[in-house]
Amino acid sequence: SNNYYAQLPDGSCCDWVEFYNSSDKAVNLKGAMLSDSASTADSWSFPTDFILEPGGYGIIYLSGLNTVDENGNIHTNFKLSSKGETLVFSNSAGTLIQQLNIPKCEMSNISYGLDNEAPDDNNYYWFASPSPGKANSGSKAADINELEFPKSGIVINEYMSKNTYTIYDSNNQYSDWIELYNPSDVDVSLSGFALSDTDKGGRKWFFPDNTVITAKGYLIVFCSDTLPADSSELHADFSLGAGDVITLYSIAGLIEDSVKVTELNSNVSCGRDQNGEFKLFASPTPGRSNDTYAYDLTTKLTASPYSSLYISEVMCVSGNDGSWKNDFIEIHNAAKKAISLKGYGLSKDSAKAAFTFPDIQIESGGYVVVYCSGKNVSVAGRTLQAAFKLNQGGEEVFLFDSGSHIIDSINSGKQTYGRSSGRLQSEKNKVYVLGTPTPGKPNDESKKYPGYAPMPQISSAGGYVKAGTKVTITAPEGCNIYYTTTGKDPTSSSAKYTKEITVNKTTVIKAIATKKGYLSSQVVYSTFLVEKEHSIPVVSLSANPDDLFSNSKGILSSYIGGLVKGAPNYQSEEERKVSLEYYIDGKKATSFQASARVSGEYSRKAPQKALAIIMNESCGTNESYFPFFDEYSADKFEALLLRPSGQDWPRAHLRDEFCSRILRGSTIKCDYQEAQPVALYINGKYWGLYYLREKLNEDYLVNKYNYTKGKIDIVKWEKIEQSGSNDDYISILDFCRDNDMTNTKNYEYVCSKVDIDSLIDWWVFETYIANNDTGNIRCYRDQTGGKWRWMLFDMDNAFYLSTYKTNYIEKFALGPYHGESQCRNTLIRKLLSNSEFKNKFITAYCRHLKTTFAPDRLNGILDELIAEIEDEMPRQQARWEKPTISYWQYNVKVIKKIISEKPEMAKTQLKKSFNISSQKLNEIYKNA
Repeated sequence: SNNYYAQLPDGSCCDWVEFYNSSDKAVNLKGAMLSDSASTADSWSFPTDFILEPGGYGIIYLSGLNTVDENGNIHTNFKLSSKGETLVFSNSAGTLIQQLNIPKCEMSNISYGLDNEAPDDNNYYWFASPSPGKANSGSKAADINELEFPKSGIVINEYMSKNTYTIYDSNNQYSDWIELYNPSDVDVSLSGFALSDTDKGGRKWFFPDNTVITAKGYLIVFCSDTLPADSSELHADFSLGAGDVITLYSIAGLIEDSVKVTELNSNVSCGRDQNGEFKLFASPTPGRSNDTYAYDLTTKLTASPYSSLYISEVMCVSGNDGSWKNDFIEIHNAAKKAISLKGYGLSKDSAKAAFTFPDIQIESGGYVVVYCSGKNVSVAGRTLQAAFKLNQGGEEVFLFDSGSHIIDSINSGKQTYGRSSGRLQSEKNKVYVLGTPTPGKPNDESKKYPGYAPMPQISSAGGYVKAGTKVTITAPEGCNIYYTTTGKDPTSSSAKYTKEITVNKTTVIKAIATKKGYLSSQVVYSTFLVEKEHSIPVVSLSANPDDLFSNSKGILSSYIGGLVKGAPNYQSEEERKVSLEYYIDGKKATSFQASARVSGEYSRKAPQKALAIIMNESCGTNESYFPFFDEYSADKFEALLLRPSGQDWPRAHLRDEFCSRILRGSTIKCDYQEAQPVALYINGKYWGLYYLREKLNEDYLVNKYNYTKGKIDIVKWEKIEQSGSNDDYISILDFCRDNDMTNTKNYEYVCSKVDIDSLIDWWVFETYIANNDTGNIRCYRDQTGGKWRWMLFDMDNAFYLSTYKTNYIEKFALGPYHGESQCRNTLIRKLLSNSEFKNKFITAYCRHLKTTFAPDRLNGILDELIAEIEDEMPRQQARWEKPTISYWQYNVKVIKKIISEKPEMAKTQLKKSFNISSQKLNEIYKNA
């Protein structure tokens, strides 16, 4: 059972037998006979000269081929069986020379032979390290089970099964990958070793000869089943999926190491932490130590044409904020005649077309472009749109003919914004990265690239370090490295890396690699925090300083007339590219590039401003998979918010976030934003205490409720369309305004359109916390039949001494509509005229007084939040002067005072608002 030793010139392996001449004369075995059966000893004879010199060795291949190959190797007409076999050796006259009974062998790549170190011992042994053509030596045993196989020490250190942007191979493909690690102090040869996706034997992928993993070194094996463009790169012939068992086999076929593949989200890896336990990593580290933040495994954490009509160009990375607003696929007709495209199709799925061409023609030598906008197919002249989009990590796109047969396919490979992939008319069998997209035109041969330079590696993932820390950056041979420490993305005009970088203050190091003939690599970045450790996670944002602070385009600048006519720059809605890193306990937990813009209304005027973080492909990725809020929220985000508590930032710096914590775990049937306190740094400078928040938008609802994007209506401020349409909601308001809600049919109609419990809970919560910023109403519905539900947000004005005694039930829920700047209360005011609804409202209020708003509960939540941010407040004061510690403590005491006094006050307000006796209210309260 041999798949490594005595390899033939073509790399194949087969059974073999070694002969040894112990005499002092040369021997020619031509005509001698060999057989695997004592009854047919003459079944095969040496067909040609086979000379053994004195003390010499010779190999015969028991392959069953019965030939002498072109290299002179002799092959018998039989093979050996691993189940046990007899080997019979006779001279040309038929006289028996030797008969050897070979025992059963259940192990690969071991041999059975004489001990050359004991010439008088004619006993046969099993050898752990076969030595064809040489003296037998090394570990031996008469019993196969007693053979000693020293472990190489090589371990499976990390793997990824859904790679779309973490690391690309020399083919510019984001393949699955496996990382091996050699913990020993010596280099280890992997010749004869194998990898498999199962531990049950069967198909294995063998390492090429001369593969070496260096001492303390790492080795990446791409699981792509493709030949690498770089001969030094390894590509196994299998991919990875949940439930597979990655297994490393030794030369002897023994398992050196194995690990079961767990279900992974895109770009999350699984690997050994510093204690050797397998954990999940949101920041993978292919090719180096797994030194980023690790999570338990239970954490929730993407052809050459044979037709004259072919796909000539594909662009996968577009964005609304630049020149390239939609992905596209370009078709070229290289035929000498026009072709009708009617019935032809395009898709990312090889099973069926997702887009079908209308009745149009593509001229000889012409091009047709289909924009992958995600919208339904539409035709306006020659403009075509497909209802799917393409992935920047690489998409395989298929072209179907009118008979639904695939006639071409192309894999776009890795792309970045402003680049496309395509074929040249002179080289249709290759796909290049194109420096400038040319939809509808021939691809520019002067701007073709085989791919991107490999990404450099920074010696550490960042986190807390001491002043004087040395940081190194490495890249493969043939590459140059350029870096920055200002926050700006590096280019080939940036400082060239020549020696280690000394970090003496908090610094963001960004680096790229360049390689002759290739596009620059993806940017890698790490923040080194020369700081006293924070007790909360750290968010590090880095960006071109001009994009944030300059008069001409800085979105955080107070300069008037730069971005907005007659107003400060911070009033602009423009976005800027940023790199975001998230550190927990000083270890990088996740990182990505995105867009940032200033967020908020009145709070924009404050020196400490909120920033919306929007994921988009033009910057790096459309989404981030990371459990920022633990089990309290989804782990997939298309947008996030960094908010310094809005208008409450110079006071308690927690009112809105405290209200969100009240909603967490309550029975309030409204959506809300989770909040995680973080310490924010921008370009290495401390920026204060912030809260990482969810954004209440369409993606939030898609991720939380599995709604279909594009099929959701969201209305804010009772009239503005945030998503979809406000027509249905306005029609309900109009119906309530114009009709008597005491009428049962009218009331039931509204109940069929509105989630009454959600509406009631929204008003109970807002009136209880006395939030006088009542314009912040937001509701939504699933267009496929869902009722309108409500969202709670922007509660900075809650729990204030000046307002908590005000009866907001009477003032805002029952009172008249006060104009555009105040709450449009048509819906709640008219519904409260219905006795059934009014009773439900009062009952819900009493139920929440006993549960949601119980002082013990609220004090416990507040104390928990205070404990999280208390250590951060001195730094916040030092950075922004507000709030002072004494004023912050005063505001916290105010909130505690309101928590204790409000329940009885709310009962009084309920009695007054609805003319209820104390006895009646007590009865409702008791039974609520």
